[in-house]
This record gives sequence, structure tokens and C-alpha cells, in this order.
Amino acid sequence: MIRGQAIRELVGLLERRGAALWHACQYRDYQSYLELGGIPSRAILERSGKYFTSFETDLTDHTNGVWDKVFVNLSDFGRSFAAGGKAVPNPYGSIVLRISPQSLHEAADVAICLRSAGGRRFNRESESLKTASDVDCLFENEVDAGFPQSSYIKYKSRLREKWPSAEEPEVSCTVSSGILSMRHVEMVLVDPYVFPQKRLLQHVSELTSRFKASGTIRERLCKEPSRASLYFELASVIVDGIPCLQDLAKNAALSAVLKNWCESISNLDWQFKRFARYLRE
Repeated sequence: MIRGQAIRELVGLLERRGAALWHACQYRDYQSYLELGGIPSRAILERSGKYFTSFETDLTDHTNGVWDKVFVNLSDFGRSFAAGGKAVPNPYGSIVLRISPQSLHEAADVAICLRSAGGRRFNRESESLKTASDVDCLFENEVDAGFPQSSYIKYKSRLREKWPSAEEPEVSCTVSSGILSMRHVEMVLVDPYVFPQKRLLQHVSELTSRFKASGTIRERLCKEPSRASLYFELASVIVDGIPCLQDLAKNAALSAVLKNWCESISNLDWQFKRFARYLRE
């Protein structure tokens, strides 16, 4: 676990690397965050009666003692899909908050673990990295590589060279209020969904303005241009139910781009179904 002076060292490391913290959510969750004034724990959302998207790991989070923790990540999980990679859009939401490392000063402790807290027999205390030096080993390049290279987290295969059972790093914080203040949100990145009346970006901008929240609001740019149209095409399919990738790939009514993407990630059907279920809700 990272506490006290080690938190200050961690914040310094992330700032030197130009790294940020990331948290994804859906539109209705984002509204709850704005009403509460920050990124809350699930316990705070439940206690306040605010809306939140139910996750497959909710029951396990109670069992593993992390229901009262605030979760963030060291990477933007939506970047790979937008860049043309073999990935799904961020399963946890179409709105991604980029949060300043300074937010960690609000935490009593920070756990950076190499698997999900929703995993079986997860132990946050024993599984957390202990020092900023340990965290530094998560990054692909040296600090002097310069931003953005200095902020990239290693792929799973590279992490396993040092930690054989590593998955994606996950960050959980104990915050006395249960909420990381919205004032630490530097940017709100919105996936490029285009609805008949207006873009998701416009909905998010209007909601943010209503609550007078800070932070730049931007629409995600797709490094691979063909990916931009897939967001709404996927949403249009998912609204009627949650199909499997194999069925989508054979659906003659869908675009060739979508069907090709489905075939390229045929081994990620479980991840696609998680993305689809959360988005549909």
C-alpha cells in the first residue's frame, strides 16, 4: 500500500512523466458525479441514492472490501479501439475523465494492483505495489523519452517479465469523503457518438455547463478514421439486445467495417458483452 510520504513521491513521479489518472463512466453516471461534486466510490453512490451503472463485479467488490474505494486507472482504455487496435471501446463508459495526479493528495492510501479488485480472493493490502519506484517499473519508457511516450504503461506481456501473473494495473484510493473532487478533472473526453438530434459531446457539454464544472471537454479523435462510425452503429445494434460477436459478423445489414472488426476480436466476446451490457444500461 502507498501512504504518507510515498503518496507525495508517487504524485511527483506521475507529474514528471506527464502521466494522468483516468476514470470512465456512462452519461447518467457522469450526471451523478456532477451532482456529488467529484468521482465517488460505489458506496457513496449507493448511499446517496444517485444513479450508477451496475457492474458484474459489484457483489465481489463488497466481498473483497473495496466497495468504499474510489477507482482510477493509469491508462485511457478507450485509446486502443480509436487507434484501430484489436479492442472494444472502453467498457466502463463513453465519457473518460482525465484527472490530475494532485488528486491523490486527497487519499489516505493508494493501492496500485496488477489485477482487478473484482478478482477472486483479491487482497488490496498485500497485492498493492509499495513504492513509487515499483510504480515506475509499470511504464514502457524512461522519463527522458518525453511526453507522451513517458506516460505509456507497458502491455501485459511486458509487465509479466517482472510480475508473471500481471493483468492491467488498477488504482484504488481510500478517501475520507469517498469522493475525489471534480476540481482535479483536467479534461472530459467524449466518444464520438452521433445521435439524430445532436452529438454525445453536446449533451455532455450542456450537462457540464449546468453544474459549472471545470475542465476542457473534447471529443475523442480516431487515429483510425473508420472507427468513428462504429460507435453509433454499435449503439444502434445494442439497443435492441446484446448479440454475440459471431452473430454480428454474419449480419448482412451491418457495415463491412463493423463485421471486419467483429472478426478481428472474435476472442474477446466476453469483453464485448460487458461493453455492450454497460452501454445498453
